[in-house]
Amino acid sequence: MLSRGGMIIRWISSGQPLCGGTRVRKSHMNYEKHMMKKTSKTQEIKRKSVTLWHSMNVNQLAKVLEVPSHSLFDLILDIPGSEFIHDEETPIQDSDIFAELAKKLHFKAKFVASSDSLSSNPSSKIAELIPQPDNPTMYQPRSPVVAILGHIDHGKTTLLDYLRKSSVTDNEFGGITQHIGAFSVPVPSFVQNTITFIDTPGHAAFKSMRNRGVCATDIAILVVDACEGVLEQTLESLSMIKESGRPYIVAINKIDKPNADVNATKESLKELGKVNLEDFGGDVQSISMSALKGTNVDGFLNAIGALAEVLELKGDPTGQVRGVILESQMEAGIGRSTVFLVQKGTLKKGDILVAETHYAKIRTIKNEFGKSLNNAGPSQVVRISGWKSLPSAGDEVLQSSSEKKALDVVKTRNQVKMTEKALMETMDIEKRRSIEREAYVQNRLETLKSGRIKSKKNYLKHMYSPSTGIPKLSILIKADVDGSLEAIMDCISTYDAHDLVKLDIIEFGVGEITDNDVNVAQEFDGIVYAFNVPVSKSITSIHLMDRIKTCNIIYKLMDDIRDEINVRMPLIDKEVEEGMATVLKEFIVTIDKKKSPVGGCKVISGKIHRNSYFRIRRANSIIADKLKLKSLKHLKDEVPEISKGSECGLMFEDAGIRFQLSDRLECYKMTQERMKTDWNGGL
Repeated sequence: MLSRGGMIIRWISSGQPLCGGTRVRKSHMNYEKHMMKKTSKTQEIKRKSVTLWHSMNVNQLAKVLEVPSHSLFDLILDIPGSEFIHDEETPIQDSDIFAELAKKLHFKAKFVASSDSLSSNPSSKIAELIPQPDNPTMYQPRSPVVAILGHIDHGKTTLLDYLRKSSVTDNEFGGITQHIGAFSVPVPSFVQNTITFIDTPGHAAFKSMRNRGVCATDIAILVVDACEGVLEQTLESLSMIKESGRPYIVAINKIDKPNADVNATKESLKELGKVNLEDFGGDVQSISMSALKGTNVDGFLNAIGALAEVLELKGDPTGQVRGVILESQMEAGIGRSTVFLVQKGTLKKGDILVAETHYAKIRTIKNEFGKSLNNAGPSQVVRISGWKSLPSAGDEVLQSSSEKKALDVVKTRNQVKMTEKALMETMDIEKRRSIEREAYVQNRLETLKSGRIKSKKNYLKHMYSPSTGIPKLSILIKADVDGSLEAIMDCISTYDAHDLVKLDIIEFGVGEITDNDVNVAQEFDGIVYAFNVPVSKSITSIHLMDRIKTCNIIYKLMDDIRDEINVRMPLIDKEVEEGMATVLKEFIVTIDKKKSPVGGCKVISGKIHRNSYFRIRRANSIIADKLKLKSLKHLKDEVPEISKGSECGLMFEDAGIRFQLSDRLECYKMTQERMKTDWNGGL
């Protein structure tokens, strides 16, 4: 589905991952090339035969057509006769609606008496994976999976560093966690012996990662700085925890600091976060601790253990493997790999897994230390390789019985996506037609009113002609892991000044910068951004290297994109004040037999210049503006400028301008400067 081995994805659309949901992405080649090279096959898909029955509702029709019901409902509402269809459960009685849909969506309708007739139709079955239910008789106690959330720099990663006796913070650029980190910590006092921790970035840009982290876990830990209290990402993380329904514990960190105030932090949690702490009669545990010094870390672990015992966490290590991808990336020497949380079954080498429209035959299984494993059971987080194309972080994973079954499932899912794309395109075309029709009717009415028979031929052409003269910034983005890429694209999606400078994402993907990336960017006169990824050694040309910018911290990447946008911003006129004079008296002089008013003035600030613009302000009202001088004299001499404190006589080119005592003459010049955007990617 993805071009160039799954590393590059054209930015057609991206959605936010829901809890356990999937982010939709579309390749820039999977549809266009398919249309160009396999026309006959595409036509066959478009004109597929669909079995319908009268009085079926919108939901049933959407299921048969394999399209979203809300999108189909919107399309139906544009069809004449649909005024009696009030919602997605209303039966469709009008056969003309089916006929119109068949025309719009390019399918052949075959009617049967009722839906019961479909049960014997083998063609209605599609290849899909069905999650197998747990076998309660095989349940075994499993380790709790715990997500660490909180505001940036409140000590999440420091806490995890202490637990695993390593320093991840030192390896993160700018000291900011930018990936999901997952690992297990041995806790001998536990029945399960270990706790699996998932560390999530606290930076504003990584909202999707935090959401993904909390949705994949059993228990959430909200880390709050005892010095700073509740901040923006604290509340955002708390909202995610509450929406997920996960039980949670509050860890009040940095109590070793002189300005730490545990009580004030608890009060802010109660007031701002509506947290029902045990201290106030609620059921949410709070642990005061210092991750840096290790103070009360044992109490923190015991709190997790107590909550895990209440939850009675169990897992089925048998049957079909099920889990979720936390992170995905391209690794040198390994290829496509993912961080995978096993939720059911026991993962082994050679297993076939399917994630959305991607599948893998597992080649390697490694723990967080890079040690090879033969298998992994429930609650274990491992890095696996063997993917044929790179799935996205957040994708749900199911085991397939065979590679052939996996291929069939991926093919079916791709076809469904193509159908959805065709539906969306059809709806877009219908909206455009509706606009065109309205424009035609309006133009026709204006034509008739004016008495002309011939209408404007090119009014639609002008309406839909692309904007010209708007500068454009084209960029290609490559990141180390899918989660970072997702965060970057989320930031870029907030850009809203396309009418001034168009921000064009040529391509984006995961992996190192290659010759092809730079060549593509060069084609569009664009910039290549490398986020935490190396540049291929094969790129040796200085000219090509000049197009590549490397970044390791997301806000610096956004700053650079903003700077590039600003240098392309259009020029605007700016008024620069130069001086001010007050009128002492008006004189009338005769020049070439014509009487012209002259203002006898005194400069009270700055300088007034012969070639600048003037504005007359009388009693706080502007009576004339953008006036040019015909003459500026000091005594009897024509001069280019007059300084503060000096008197002068001046005459405007417009002889109709009259002067009054105490008029203020404001002198200014016009310059041009570039507009600037303060867009920061929502950070």
